[in-house]
Amino acid sequence: MDRLANSYNFGTLAVGDAGVDHVLNRCKVLSLDVFDTLLVRRCLRPTDVFDWMEHRLDLPGFAQARVSAEAAARRRHKNRGSEVSLEEIYAELKKEFRLPESTLAFELEAERHFLFPNPSIVALVQRARHLGLRVIAVSDIYLSSSQVTDLIEHTGLSIDRVYTSSDYRNEDCGKYNGGLYPIVLMSEAVQPCDVLHVGDNKLSDIVNAKAAGLAAMYTEPLHESATHQAKGLFLPSNETESATGRTVIGQIVKNWSSPGRVPSPIGDYGYNYGGPLLLGFVSHLISCAKRDGIKRLLLLERDGHIIEKALGVLGIKDVDFRLVPSSRRMAVFPVLSLGGYEQIKSIFAGYENELTEKQFFDILTIELPANHSDTTGKLQTPEDIFDCHKEFLVDAARQERDAIFAELAEEREMLARGEKLAWVDVGWALTSSASLNLLLGHDIPCYCVGSHSHVHDKVSHDGYLFERGAPVDVCDAIISGVELIELIFSDVSQRTVFLEKSEGELRRKTIPKVPSENIRDSYVVEARKGALAFLADINDLASGLELDELRTFNRSIFCTLCSQPSKMQYQCLSHIPHDRLVGDCQWQTIADFWKFPAKQLKLAQEGREYPRKNLKNFLLFRILSVLSRCSPPFSKRRVARFANSAKKRDPRAIRVA
Repeated sequence: MDRLANSYNFGTLAVGDAGVDHVLNRCKVLSLDVFDTLLVRRCLRPTDVFDWMEHRLDLPGFAQARVSAEAAARRRHKNRGSEVSLEEIYAELKKEFRLPESTLAFELEAERHFLFPNPSIVALVQRARHLGLRVIAVSDIYLSSSQVTDLIEHTGLSIDRVYTSSDYRNEDCGKYNGGLYPIVLMSEAVQPCDVLHVGDNKLSDIVNAKAAGLAAMYTEPLHESATHQAKGLFLPSNETESATGRTVIGQIVKNWSSPGRVPSPIGDYGYNYGGPLLLGFVSHLISCAKRDGIKRLLLLERDGHIIEKALGVLGIKDVDFRLVPSSRRMAVFPVLSLGGYEQIKSIFAGYENELTEKQFFDILTIELPANHSDTTGKLQTPEDIFDCHKEFLVDAARQERDAIFAELAEEREMLARGEKLAWVDVGWALTSSASLNLLLGHDIPCYCVGSHSHVHDKVSHDGYLFERGAPVDVCDAIISGVELIELIFSDVSQRTVFLEKSEGELRRKTIPKVPSENIRDSYVVEARKGALAFLADINDLASGLELDELRTFNRSIFCTLCSQPSKMQYQCLSHIPHDRLVGDCQWQTIADFWKFPAKQLKLAQEGREYPRKNLKNFLLFRILSVLSRCSPPFSKRRVARFANSAKKRDPRAIRVA
C-alpha cells in the first residue's frame, strides 16, 4: 500500500495520500464527476471541440450553430426541465443548418480524440479499487450514460456504472438541482454517508452533494492546476482568444500532467513554444506550396533538418521535399563568379581594415595559394586583399558554383521543364536563397519564418510570423530575440562551408566543432526533442486546427517571451551559448543578443513584476477575461467582444496585428 501511495501524484486534489486514505476507508462508493474531473479535454473550453469540428469538416458556421441549437433545444423542452439529449440538440441543429448524417457520430468521435484521463483522479480510482470500493461516475451532460461510458472506456478506464442527467431529463433530475443524488443512492443501495463524491463544480459537486448527505471533495480543474504549478515557466497564458490556441494549451497541459514525466525546462521550451511554432510553420509551408503550385520544397541546411523531421512526423505527403546542403558562406561565395568583390562583401561585414591575408582566407575557409604565404601579418582591407588574389578567388568561386550545379542537377532539370520549386529557410535577410537564385538564374521563392525590413530585395518570399518587417510590433519584438527561435531550428550537424568535386564525387567541406559548440548542441537536442514530441502528440488534432489562429497564437507567445520574459524564462534561456560569427570560434550567450528594453531586462533579472499602467484597466481586464469564457450563456459574438475588450486592456500584452 505504501508503494502504491508513493507512485502517484494527487496534483489536482488539495489533500494528500494520508487524507485520501482517511476518507476512502470510511466509504463504500467513490463517485466521480466526469468532464474536467475524471476526464479532461485537450482544450480549455468544451465548445472548442465544435470549432475543431467546423474546421475539420469544412462546415463554416457550425460551431456557433451547434451552441445555438443546444440553447434552442433547452428552450423547447423547458417545461420538463433544463436538460436535453444530444439527439434533441441535433434535431434542432438540422432545422437551421445542413449537415451530413454522420455529424452526430463525428461529435462523439471528436470527443474521443480530445479526452484523456486526469492522472490525479486515475490514481484516486486505483486507491479506491485497492480498498475494494465501488467506483461510479455522475455527470450533468447532454450525453446518455452509454455514450459517456463509451468515452470513458475509450481512454482505457473502467467504471462500474455511469449516471447522467440526460437519462433523467424527463424527471428533471441532475446534479445541478441535487435531484440526481437520491437516484444514485437508491440504485447503489447505500446510505449517503457511504459515498465520497469528487468534482470540480463547487455548486453541483460540492454544495448539492453535501446537501444530499454525501461526503464531497473538491478537485481543481487540471488546466488551472497546471497554470498555478507552472507559473513563470514555459506554459502559455490561458487567456488566448482562439479555439486553436486553447487546444494547443490543452495539449501542453496533457503533456505537463503525464505520469512519470521528468521535467526539463529546455525540453518544455521546445514542447510548449517550439512545437506550436514548428506545427504552424510546416502547415504554412504546405498551404503556400499548394497555393503556388510548388513541385518540390528545398529545405536549406541546417535549419532544414528539423523541418524535414517535422514533415515526417506529421506524415506530410502533399508535396515533395529534399534537404539541401547550405550555409550563408556556401551560397554567397560562388556568386563571385558572376562579378567582383561586392558579391562577397557581406561575408566580411564588421572587419573593414582589420584583416591579415591569413585571416581573410580563414574566414572563407580556403587555403592560401600554394605560391603565397602571409609572412608580414599586415592589416589590410578585405577589398585590398581580394584585389591581390582576384584571379585565384574567382577560379575557386567557379569551382564551387559548378559543385552546386551538380548538387542541384535534378532541380535544374525541373526548372527547365517549367516546374516550380521553393526554398525553405528560417529567414531574417534571406541572403542564402537570394545568392542561390543568382547562381541558378531563376526567381525561386523562399518560405521563411520571418524577414526583417532589410531583407534581400532580389528574392520573392512569404514570411510566417512577419514579412519585410511587418507587422512592425511582431518583427521588432522577435528580432530582439531571434536566438530563441534559432534555438528551435538549429541542428547538431556540422555547417557545410562549401561543396567540392573530387574524383567525380561531391564532398562537403565542414568546420570542426569547438567544445563550446558541443555545449550548445546539448540544449539544441533537448529543445528539438520537445518540439518533435509536441508534433507527434497533437498530430491527430492537427487537421482541425485553424492556421491563421495558430499563427496569431505563435506571434503572441513569442512576442511576449522575446520582449517580456519572466525571471525564470530569462534565467533558463539567457545563458545558452550562441554563435553569431560566421567562420569564427568566438562564442557568446543568447543574453548577449537578446535585446529587449533595458528596464524590462532589469525587472526580469530581479524577478519583479512589470508595473501596471492603470489599476482600473487591470481590474476591467480580469473581469472581461472571465466573461469572455462564458459561452454559453453568452453568444459567441458577445464573448468575442468581451475578449477583444480584454485584449485592449491587457497590461502584459504585445499588440499583434
